[in-house]
Amino acid sequence: MHLAMTAQVLTAEESLRIGLITQLVEDSELESRALALGERLGAYPLTGMKNINRSFNAALEASLSSTLTLEAEYDAACYRSKETRQALRDFIDLRKKRKG
Repeated sequence: MHLAMTAQVLTAEESLRIGLITQLVEDSELESRALALGERLGAYPLTGMKNINRSFNAALEASLSSTLTLEAEYDAACYRSKETRQALRDFIDLRKKRKG
């Protein structure tokens, strides 16, 4: 609210320090880092990503209690999805391969 009302101009470093942004990237690395992030996000199960987005949007207008209830419902639905079950099996298989 403070930033919006004062129109305070921040440096990139200050934006990072206060959590307005999550990382700083050199211009020369921007495209490769953005593509890498897109690939990482794209590899996650779609159901989970949709539910994360829905939860954050719902939290803007709902009580904490109803938001937590909604999140629990989304979590349960996510773990029932085929894609999440497959991702968990893949993770377990990878862990077994690393140990063995």
